[in-house]
Order: sequence, then C-alpha cells, then structure tokens
Amino acid sequence: MSSAEPSVTMRSWFVWFAGAGVYLLAVFNRSTLGVAGPDAMIKFGIGPGQLSVFVLLQVGVYAVMQIPAGLLVDRFGPRKVLLAAALTMGIGQLTFAFVPSYGLALLARGVLGCGDALTYVSVLRLLTSWFPGERYAMLASLSGFFGMVGNVLATVPLAMLLPVAGWGPSFATAAIICLVYALILVRPGTVTPPYLQLPLEQDPPTRTKNFDLRAMLRDVRDAATLTGGRLSFWVHFTTMSGSATFLLLWGFPYLTEALGYDRALASALLMLMVVVQLGLAVVFGWFMGSRPDLRMPLVIVTCLLNLLVWVTFTAWPDGRPPFPVVIAAITVMASGGPASAVAFMLARDYQPRQRLSTGTGYANAGGWTATALCSVAVGVVLDLAGARTGVAESYRWAFGTIALITALGLGRLLVWWLRSRRELLALQVSGGQGPVVVRRHRFDLPHSEHH
Repeated sequence: MSSAEPSVTMRSWFVWFAGAGVYLLAVFNRSTLGVAGPDAMIKFGIGPGQLSVFVLLQVGVYAVMQIPAGLLVDRFGPRKVLLAAALTMGIGQLTFAFVPSYGLALLARGVLGCGDALTYVSVLRLLTSWFPGERYAMLASLSGFFGMVGNVLATVPLAMLLPVAGWGPSFATAAIICLVYALILVRPGTVTPPYLQLPLEQDPPTRTKNFDLRAMLRDVRDAATLTGGRLSFWVHFTTMSGSATFLLLWGFPYLTEALGYDRALASALLMLMVVVQLGLAVVFGWFMGSRPDLRMPLVIVTCLLNLLVWVTFTAWPDGRPPFPVVIAAITVMASGGPASAVAFMLARDYQPRQRLSTGTGYANAGGWTATALCSVAVGVVLDLAGARTGVAESYRWAFGTIALITALGLGRLLVWWLRSRRELLALQVSGGQGPVVVRRHRFDLPHSEHH
C-alpha cells in the first residue's frame, strides 16, 4: 500500500455509510416517478410527452450539474456537498408534494435534480479519501448497491403507499426523511482526512477553495480531453442509459399499459430488476477488482446484450413479447447499472488526484445525458405514434430510439477503448506502467493508423 493511501478504520466505514445513505435517498427520490408516472398524468392532466419532461428536466439538470458537482467536491470536500444535497432534495421533494400545477411541479423536480446531482460524485470521493485503492472497485459497486436499495423502496413500497396515503403525504414523507438525515452530515464526522492533502502525484499544484473560474474551466477541459476521460464518459453513456430509462419512467407504464399487467405484477418485475442489480453489483465489483484487465470486455458484452434487448422489443411483431421474453429482457437490462461502475474506475485510474471528482463528474454526465435523451425520445415517439397505432405498437417504435442511442454509444465506446489501448501499449513499450497491463491484438492498430 502506498504511504499516501489511507488505512481502514471504523471511522472510515461510518463515513462511507453516512455518505452512501444520502445516495440511497437520492436514488429513491429520483425513481419515484417510475411507479408514480400514471398518477402524475392524472394529477396534473398531462400526456406521455409532458410526463417525460419531468424526467428530462430532472435528469438533464443532473447531467449538467455533474461537472460543477465534481468541481465543488474537489474544492470544498464531500461532507459539505452531501449536506447541501440532502437539504436541496428535501426542499425539492416537499415542494413537489404540494404544488398544484404542472409548471411548478417541473420547477420542484429540477430542484430535486440539483440535489441528486451532488451525491454520487461525493460518495466516490469519500471512497478515495478513506479507503485504499485496492478496495475501490468493490466499494464503488457496494455504493451502487445503496442506490439500488433506493430503487427498491421506490417500487413496491411506494406503489402500495400512493393509493392509501395519497400524493401529498407520500412525497412529503420522502422530503422529511431527507431533511432529518441532513442532521447526520452537520457533524464534522466526515471531514476531509489529512492524508487527502497528499495527492498521489509528486509536486501537486496548489489547490485553493477560492472561486477561480479560469482554473475550473481548465480542470474541466483537461478531464474531458484525456483519452481515459473520454472512454469513461462513453462507458457510462452506453451501459446505464437504457435500464435507467426503463426504471425511472417508462418501465411501469409499458408493463401496465402496453402489456396489460396489473400494478402489483409490474411493480414486482421492476423489483426483480433491482434485485438482480443488487446481486450483479457484488459479483461485478469482485470481478472488476480482481481482474481489471477484463473490465472493458465485460462492458462491451453487457452493452451488446442490452442492445439486443431493445432490438428485440422493437422487432417483436405485435409489440407484445411473451412473459418469458420480458423476464429475460429485464434480467439482462439489470446488468447495465453494475457494469457502469467501470466508468468511475476508469476515472480513478486515469484522472490526476487533484481533479478526480471533476473527472468522475464528467464520466457520470455521460450516462445521464443518454438517459435524458432516451426518456424524451420515448415520450415524443409515443405522442406521435399514439394517434395512429395501438399502445403496444407505440412502445415498440419508441423503444427503437433507445436501441439507436445505445448503438451510437457503443460505437464511440469502441473508438475510445482502442485509443486507450494504443496509449497503454505505447507506455508499456517505453517502460512505463499503466493502470492495467494489455496485450497487443490484431485490432490494435499502430499509432499512425488512428485518427
């Protein structure tokens, strides 16, 4: 273990657990419309296209805020940013619970997205600050586990609570939990440890907490132009967007309206997806930590299988695949979230320590940009096709847009993976050591053949 890396103590586990709890609440709040979408359409008198704007706004704000969130964490530390996140989410959700109009509900959802955006980057920075590098892969996956628990709480329990308690009390309860949880973060128990002030690089540049727009923009540019940074962006873009779109918004309406399943069965299927994610998060975390050289092959296989799911939904003749096919598709989709953790491992491996959170935010923006694109594309196609086709046929064409966006992401992912391999091979030839050891294959073109 490097002398600059931390040792694990009970305090380390407490700090991580406290931060991961904020992420659990963030994913719960983010996922509520996955089962409350039909109720929202009735409450606000809106259609599928307008419903998709909720997710577009929240996810769009989340994606846009990722790089600012990383900059804030790099300069002010994860505890303060997580405290701001919990308070912002509580205020946004409390407003969403009681607003009377669609426009105000959109504003509240945007506020919620701002708070949500601050969480995961902060949790990953806690891992880097409080745990040694060899534990990062497993703990990053386990942090995702907390998010999946939030997904569980936003499926069956919320679906059961809404008809009983009603819209306002259900969402107000979620808001109050966020505000109360913020009290944990008021304590300085998650303050940045002294060893975080010793970056892994020699002679690190002096960091300042003063607002320096030029330095921030330089950090963003450097994070985004790094080959490993580009690769992390497209890995996250491609792995998680389809499954996130299904879980966050369109899965529940698809299962109930297009396939005719009742609310209990639809909720159970979404729960199945989350449970499979939980299991795969542990398996993938162990695998990626022990075999970092196989991280990208795992990502590529996952992306190909998920692309096959969306092509299957699109190509099925009447738009109503049989139940076993739906089960298989949901199981495959569940692999996207756990595989997306590779993006953050790439950010940790390739980004310098002093801009690690900025690079992590850039990677995280990839998946949520794609999720926003998928969500609004599905809503637009449903609106356009709904007047001319049945509900199942409409979803068939709408899911085709997810297939196209996934294919686009996979193409860019392969380009940047090959470029990353080329740089690592050149580094190995010169006697240097990269984050992983690679072997040359026929598809590894010489340096001059890549453009």
